Amino acid sequence: MTFITSWQFAVLINLITAMIFNQTYKIATKSMVSAGALTVMLEGISGLFCFLLIPLFGLKIPTDPKVYLCLLLACVFYALNDRLTTDVRKGLDVSLVNIVKQFSSVLMIAAGVIIFKEKLVFTKITGALLIVASNILVFYNKSSKPNKYVWVGLFATFFATIALMIDVNYSEQFNLPLYVGITLFVPSLIIAFFERISFDKIKREFKACNNTILILTTISWAIMTLSRLWAYQVGEIIVVTPLCSLVVILNVFLGYFFFGEKDNLLRKILASVLIIFSVFLIQL
Repeated sequence: MTFITSWQFAVLINLITAMIFNQTYKIATKSMVSAGALTVMLEGISGLFCFLLIPLFGLKIPTDPKVYLCLLLACVFYALNDRLTTDVRKGLDVSLVNIVKQFSSVLMIAAGVIIFKEKLVFTKITGALLIVASNILVFYNKSSKPNKYVWVGLFATFFATIALMIDVNYSEQFNLPLYVGITLFVPSLIIAFFERISFDKIKREFKACNNTILILTTISWAIMTLSRLWAYQVGEIIVVTPLCSLVVILNVFLGYFFFGEKDNLLRKILASVLIIFSVFLIQL
């Protein structure tokens, strides 16, 4: 295995593209005409880009119909997550969106205990509590009402976690770009159908979006998802997950230096460190 095909390289690419994706998506929301149309456009193009990468990986297609049914169900929950998260990205700083998204680890632990009857482990429970504490640390302010985008973000994370639980065992049965492309393109079709988003709305969104931001967001979305799944397939989850979570603190500093996200900086840094430490605990 060369460095380019190693999990270390995949994690490095994941961190770089995740930072680009989070920051450029935030910029895209500032000029959007419709949150639904923006989501459909960006997600659909990202999925199409993934399909172009299919020849780079071995062709694998499962024959069990149940796999496709589960994949379709996962796409429904991804659609819910991606659509809600666009609103969240509009209303919250990038660093705060990343912190909210880490709540998925707590939900995965709860699912493991309740659904899969796994044993309660002290380190996992401690890690989950630290993630909850880090979110409270950042968002609690006794003088203000709870931010609605925080609650929407938590709902979106809940849907994303369900999708992850459904499809976590199926990605290895597919050609990787094909699988990722499906989980991006099909949710965009679902959103377009239920929100009745016409081609004209998508065209207006395309004209409103900066071309450079459009390209960076869609390509980074595709490569970010591909690289993380590849890292999980060739590396150990116990190592890959904490390293990928470093994007939380990286986006805090990126938002501070380049996008003026200076509110509660010390809280964000402390919360990011707590999250990274908690992910290490959860993986023990």
